[in-house]
Amino acid sequence: MIRIRTGFTLIELLIVIAIIGILAAVLIPNLLGARGKAVKVSAGAYARNCATAATRYSLDNPGADMKDRDCVTLGAGTRPSYITAA
Repeated sequence: MIRIRTGFTLIELLIVIAIIGILAAVLIPNLLGARGKAVKVSAGAYARNCATAATRYSLDNPGADMKDRDCVTLGAGTRPSYITAA
């Protein structure tokens, strides 16, 4: 009678776990760096929107006082939570 074994050996399982661990060790720092880069790009886009809104407002209202204006009242959108108020 021939016995057919099914399943994985312990060595095979350890190799798969090691490969998954190596891939995770390489991938996680890249993901963290991508999030930081996305925040920087988004903050830059918001700053450009503020500058565009201020320019547009000053062209539409020559001689207007810009002292009490901020990006939200100029129409640049709400400030993202990760950007602190200056």
